[in-house]
Amino acid sequence: MRNNKFKMAFALYKKDLHELLPEIILVAVLAIMIMLGLTIWGIGPVVILPLVILCGLAYFLPVLDSFKMLFKEWSTNAIYLVLSLPVSGNMVFGVKLLALLTQFIIGILITGVTCFITLLFGMAETDTSWAQIWGIFGTDFNVYLKLSLLLFLLTVAVLTFLICLSFFSSILGKVIKKYSGVVTFASFIIFWNLAGKVINYIFSFMGNSPNMHLDLANLPVQNNLLLPLGEIALVYFLTALVFFIAATQVYQRKTEL
Repeated sequence: MRNNKFKMAFALYKKDLHELLPEIILVAVLAIMIMLGLTIWGIGPVVILPLVILCGLAYFLPVLDSFKMLFKEWSTNAIYLVLSLPVSGNMVFGVKLLALLTQFIIGILITGVTCFITLLFGMAETDTSWAQIWGIFGTDFNVYLKLSLLLFLLTVAVLTFLICLSFFSSILGKVIKKYSGVVTFASFIIFWNLAGKVINYIFSFMGNSPNMHLDLANLPVQNNLLLPLGEIALVYFLTALVFFIAATQVYQRKTEL
């Protein structure tokens, strides 16, 4: 029985990931164009601007696709096939979340490789050595590494929050069939603002602010920033969990064949 559920979840995951393939290819094609631009023009605005766009696409496409996923399932009537399967709302939305996070990870890897190649071109143009690059970090490389990992964790937490919120607002829009698009958009904005107020209250209660001043010149003194970043990520993950549970409950109780 557990084996069958795993196979069904994996089949749904492959289906959702296949739907995200065009956006993944878009990010990959833009990365290839940037690399070609490096060989033709070198480092410059012609390359840097697309690189910034690439970073934005890698992050925000999963959020946009989270809306598109449910809209496409309803518009093509594929939702009735999903509803007929012996799967819970937790599995349906859990698989979609996993597929979207996979898309994000692939986009980040593509972006990371592109940024690394851009760095190599920049080093070649400016005669910069690896020793000079490492010299920027000094003896505090471990602190920078921990900070980078925590910032990445926070990025994933915020993305997970946005995706789960989009699931919840989208399913509300589908339940209230009249003016579905308006309901989806309005509920997303309303609950985003409401969640923001709750999160800010939690931050103030914890004594942390998401707008903490970060002085990179005195980073070693700011090891105490690492814990607040982890706490902020945890708050976003917990908020995402609330919206995820809300979306699955509405899906299971209010949608029917």
